[in-house]
Amino acid sequence: MKYINLSLLLVVFCFTACQKNQDLTNTEFKNPESVLVATTDLTIEGGVGEFGSILHWTNLNFRLHNVKIQLMFNGETLDETNSDERGSFSFPTQPIPNEGAYLLFESPGFYNNVEKIDTLPTSIYYTNLLRKTFPAIDGEAISDGGPYIKLKGILQDPLTAGVAPLYYITNADNELIGNTTPMDDNTAFTITTLANEELFLNYKIDCHPIGTIPLGSLTEDTDLGALLDQSFDLSTGFAGGFFSNVYDCPGNIISEYSIFFTADGLTTHSWGTAGYGTWKCKLLANPVIVTIATQNPRKYQEKIIDYAAGQSLSTDMTVCTDDDTFIKYTIGNGTEVTPDLFTYANILPDGKVLLKQKDPDYDNGTDITFIISDAEPGTNSSEVVFYSGGIDIILGGNDIMTTITANDGEFVEGTFSGEAFDAYEGSMGNLTGSFKARIQ
Repeated sequence: MKYINLSLLLVVFCFTACQKNQDLTNTEFKNPESVLVATTDLTIEGGVGEFGSILHWTNLNFRLHNVKIQLMFNGETLDETNSDERGSFSFPTQPIPNEGAYLLFESPGFYNNVEKIDTLPTSIYYTNLLRKTFPAIDGEAISDGGPYIKLKGILQDPLTAGVAPLYYITNADNELIGNTTPMDDNTAFTITTLANEELFLNYKIDCHPIGTIPLGSLTEDTDLGALLDQSFDLSTGFAGGFFSNVYDCPGNIISEYSIFFTADGLTTHSWGTAGYGTWKCKLLANPVIVTIATQNPRKYQEKIIDYAAGQSLSTDMTVCTDDDTFIKYTIGNGTEVTPDLFTYANILPDGKVLLKQKDPDYDNGTDITFIISDAEPGTNSSEVVFYSGGIDIILGGNDIMTTITANDGEFVEGTFSGEAFDAYEGSMGNLTGSFKARIQ
């Protein structure tokens, strides 16, 4: 995630077409010698994001804007662009070398990633970036040099696959040299990684320990089907609960409310009003906190369910307690905004505060997330993002100074101030405000 101004460097090497679609282009690279490079006119497009991001209200995928993407060949940048507010990017149609071209993805706070370009499938549907706080690796070996190869395979048994693991490749020094997560097909993956390295394929999924498979040193694009045991069953138990009825305090059935559930230390805002659910291992780790919140009037109610003791996750709820949580803010010289929404906080294992507010309008509502660097009273920097419809970023900031004035274990309160930027890195002026959030 990047919220600092970037100057866009656009360096385009001019290719002279010798044939209509398949060209031999005389192009000068680092060395003074001219070389003939076979090219094909291609249009490249795709998306980039973070898998399992706590910035997103479901703690799932979150598209990243303003990621720098370079079209590379032979250690040279042929073209460059940045992802937009939806995490999407595209390169105009241009001659692309048939062998050795790749995309390099760079964003502060994240490990780099690469995607080797094939001459036929030119849509890079989704590229995943890992935060540098990812706990299982020691560093990064991805560079702008290569050479890179593409590995594809199937690890899960298609009959038992129900979830998409995070796959990542490391070298002998446990450095990251490529990662991906399947999207449409949970069984197949493709990863671009360095050639001529001792490779290890790692896979990570909720409720399972990280697994590692040695691949050896590979020199060219490889289908790993012969190397991988496809009988792996990475499916895991999923459990959920439903509400037969939700009542207001006089006892009337109500239908307009938001559902929040906290499992394994993180709170998720559920889709719709039908129910909630997550992986059983998270429910077994700690009792789940189910919260119902209404807007008119502002009420909330919590219920603790001990799934480990066999208590049913399905339940009725009566919502009676006044909700006085809030985030108030102004942008620039604008009018103060005070959304009438339940505001909650999670204290993360590293001591940071994850502060969130979610509008029940999934398509047009505004969602607010703060990641405050310390839960103790005092002033610290925060990462902030406001977004709409799940992936459209409204504003963000990496250096919003946040002062926690109180933390009594039930509520965390404070103020914030700092320059905010829109999705295109344009300054929106000073973001100032205050908050009170219920700790869950």
